[in-house]
Amino acid sequence: MPNETHPEAIELIIKAYGEVVSTLNKHVYGRQALEEPLSGGATLLIETLEADSDPLFVSIWGGANTLAQALQFIGTERTSGEAAELRSRLRWPDNTYIVNVHGFREYQASTWSGIGGVDNGASNVKKAQDDWLTPNIRIGPLGQVYPEILYGMEGDSPSFMWLIQNGLNSAGRPDWGGWGDRYSRVTEATDINEYGTSMDIAVCVSGLDHQSPGATVWRWRDAYQDDFAARMQWRVSDRFEDATHPPNINVNGSANLDAMEIVLPYNSSVVLDASATYDPDHPEDSTHLEFEWYAYTEASVAWASGYLEGLIEILPLSPPSGTDGYLNINNAGLRNVTIGPKVQITNNVPSISQLEGASWHVILQVNNNKGQHPVRRYKRILIHDEESQE
Repeated sequence: MPNETHPEAIELIIKAYGEVVSTLNKHVYGRQALEEPLSGGATLLIETLEADSDPLFVSIWGGANTLAQALQFIGTERTSGEAAELRSRLRWPDNTYIVNVHGFREYQASTWSGIGGVDNGASNVKKAQDDWLTPNIRIGPLGQVYPEILYGMEGDSPSFMWLIQNGLNSAGRPDWGGWGDRYSRVTEATDINEYGTSMDIAVCVSGLDHQSPGATVWRWRDAYQDDFAARMQWRVSDRFEDATHPPNINVNGSANLDAMEIVLPYNSSVVLDASATYDPDHPEDSTHLEFEWYAYTEASVAWASGYLEGLIEILPLSPPSGTDGYLNINNAGLRNVTIGPKVQITNNVPSISQLEGASWHVILQVNNNKGQHPVRRYKRILIHDEESQE
């Protein structure tokens, strides 16, 4: 029916088919529908869940039947304890929902459209067009099969881009923002893990501030497209050192991709030093590395982003030669960016009840500019006031 589904009718037909399928198979070779085994996808999903206790992220766009079949099998063929343990690795049913609801074909209200969309003329779409994709992505045997644009470049990719380990993305925290967009919790209730559409403020092509859901994605467009292009160069470069690779970031000895957490009371400061960061292509040469430090206020407290502007002060301690240590606007659409490997951060956010328990996000972005396509990696610093840690 065009407007409703009748599962009881479907079940009736399948059961009736089950009664005659053996007779039918005497005339036409076939398989007994009621005894069909697990699909290859469901089998692989279960095997992967059983092999490792780490979280398993399953992107669902074309349909949830594979996941549903695996969950049904686990529920009937495993003990209740075993089934609960396996489901926990999927974060199911206590999983995180991201709901980007908008009117039918009201694409400008969506978040995912920021991957390649123009966003009412706000974003620079050069790197999301065939004129750029052909010479930069469609190279080598793999790149040559990258499809030409029919409606828009990519589309569903932000859901996967969350899983790229770049130091900015955090797969379990969509509210922190990253290449795959940013979503906020729809309620402060801790037993509901539902996230909804959020908006970032980014400097657009006109030089003015622009706020939209799509800006949570397109503000990183230079970063993810340059990263894509650099990886395509790997396919045609036989020698490791001939291509551009991600820099290895080290801030005060913290050299992994996890967020770095520090306690910084009101009106106090801390020095952060990323001088030990290096390029794996040329570890002894850091001249082509650029360091950018900025507060990501929407990821801190979205409703207070305007109020918080400038209250997390980032002072340059090692400005590049010929600069004052500041960049007016960077390629992520952020203003007043501090540059150089060493900075002093001061917490000037007053302690008020509305901000109790909040964390302030400072991002270090390191650009490896050795090749044609810069490769960027990040270190997220979470600043906590002492009172919020009690």
